[in-house]
Amino acid sequence: MNNVEVTSCPQSLCIDNDGNGPFCIDGGGRSGEVPLTVNVGGNGTFRYYLHLPPAGGTEIFEQTVAISLIAPGTEAEVYVLGNGCGSGRISISISLLHCAMDTRTKCLVRSIGAGDCTISVSVKVAVGKRLRGCSSEMQINSLRLSDRCKIVTIPMLDIATADCSCSHGATVCGVDKNQMFYLRSRGIGNDSAVALIRDAFGEEILRHFPKSYGSN
Repeated sequence: MNNVEVTSCPQSLCIDNDGNGPFCIDGGGRSGEVPLTVNVGGNGTFRYYLHLPPAGGTEIFEQTVAISLIAPGTEAEVYVLGNGCGSGRISISISLLHCAMDTRTKCLVRSIGAGDCTISVSVKVAVGKRLRGCSSEMQINSLRLSDRCKIVTIPMLDIATADCSCSHGATVCGVDKNQMFYLRSRGIGNDSAVALIRDAFGEEILRHFPKSYGSN
């Protein structure tokens, strides 16, 4: 039986269920003064999806997400895609707390920066003492479409036990010159080539979203 307790949540968000358990899809559109805080117990699995599509360029989005796994066998998955442009600012802070044995977390984040935007992403995974059998996968990848944008990524591991498997990685890169050459050599214009690379980069996150999301 899935047992998910939401202790705080912005009014614009709601928890839904499908055949795989409870999940939340966050579409942004606000400055989040209220954090999303979730406790997962009773062999439950909770999934959080955040997609910030390109907007007008002056928006400010701030969100804090804290997910605690409080019972053995519980799982949490987080998938985030943020697009910054213009002079907008995106700040995302995610905490995944393993508070029981045999728990699993997965967090994949991709951000795309254009114009003069600022993007800050921090992800923390914590595993408490004597909690055996926990595993975590964290990956933060960022694509800079402009030399003027600022992207800060902060991956953090706070591991207090040796009997666990936790991995993490973070990259910030510009548009790949070889990809651009390949696309331009096939008659694709510069702007269209950049758009294709941007969309392919983001699709690696969106493919994890529920199938119904793409039809909205």
